[in-house]
Amino acid sequence: MELHGLKIYTKGELAIVTFDDKGFLGRQSFIGDAATHLDNIIEKYGTKILIFDLAEITGLPSDMLGVMVELKHRGIEIRLFNITGEVRLILETTRLEELFDVREGDLAALVAAAQEV
Repeated sequence: MELHGLKIYTKGELAIVTFDDKGFLGRQSFIGDAATHLDNIIEKYGTKILIFDLAEITGLPSDMLGVMVELKHRGIEIRLFNITGEVRLILETTRLEELFDVREGDLAALVAAAQEV
């Protein structure tokens, strides 16, 4: 199942999530579909670590943050890469920066070694 606007790459128990759309991830229907799609990937591939590449994402609505928090509570390790200043402020304001593993780095080599699903 493919979801327009979202690309997921897997390698072992790791999945990398990238977004085609940049800016504010605010379309309600997209977030609901993305949550369902991520659940399917986690179940199918036995994903234990989800990496979200948030380069050029300027806003995360509460629904998307809720999806990430719910996944974390289910035992999935959440790593956020390349967050913008706007997203950092959202995480600090909501105190979620302590819940997620926030990192910087180029994911190109990891994506190249993974399989797009």
